[in-house]
Amino acid sequence: MVHLNVGGIDRDIVIASAYFAGDWPITPPEEVQRLVRYCNSRKLPIIIGCDANAHNTIWGSTNNNARGECLLEYLLANNLETLNVGTTPTFVTRAREEVLDVTIVNVAARKNVTSWGVMNEPSLCDHRIIEFKVEGDITSPPLIRNPGKTDWFLYRSNLKNNLEQIGIGREKHRHYDFEQHVEQLSEARSSKEAPWWNDNLSNLRKEVRQLFNRAKRDSNWQGYTEKLTQYNKEIRKAKRLNFQAFCENITSTPTAARLQKVMEKGGTNPIMSLKKERRNEPVFFSKLTSQVVNQ
Repeated sequence: MVHLNVGGIDRDIVIASAYFAGDWPITPPEEVQRLVRYCNSRKLPIIIGCDANAHNTIWGSTNNNARGECLLEYLLANNLETLNVGTTPTFVTRAREEVLDVTIVNVAARKNVTSWGVMNEPSLCDHRIIEFKVEGDITSPPLIRNPGKTDWFLYRSNLKNNLEQIGIGREKHRHYDFEQHVEQLSEARSSKEAPWWNDNLSNLRKEVRQLFNRAKRDSNWQGYTEKLTQYNKEIRKAKRLNFQAFCENITSTPTAARLQKVMEKGGTNPIMSLKKERRNEPVFFSKLTSQVVNQ
């Protein structure tokens, strides 16, 4: 659920993603029907992006099938609409192209959604990227502090770490010195860009996009699929190496303490394990971070 300001009026809008299994007799699934009933009963705008696995010429498919007819009847009975425009395939493989992905809205959301289209950007899967615009400004409820729920240990660790990064140690500073650092402290947060992204991935993404567009023209998909596989492997490799470098560079207690706290929130199942340098015994992150903190 997203809170928007539309024409000076604050309102909530529900945005959902759904998969309609091809071997499931009910279209759409019962979970989607319950969500639609909930939104309609409360007059909430709803946008559903779904892999419908259903053919109907109404949303641009090449033909109609039983699932498509069933879905269309449901849409009409519940006063829902599709945003699909044209016949550009949303599902593309070397064997076939088809419109299987449908964007569904109710009457309350229809007037706020514009510019629906299928993108040429590689999506790293058989389904194409679908883009549309939702008119309105995203707003958030006012933030409040709740001292009773504050993790003071984590707060002090983060504050100390951020102060050290901008050059404020234990020595005393005058008032105007702190004023000069206020902006730096406000921006002491993680970057919006993925830390594992690099120039090699940018070049590979560009090549994948070019090969995809070429394959659509000459139906030669081999080069595209090979480059796409290489692109996916390089992404996984970059993520893995970045995470390994992060773990190897944990040299301070605050950093290790934060990592341990994050891992502990994940329950008893470890996210992954590492091997010790001299033994093959796996050590889980909860144990690993405890060792780092205690050293």
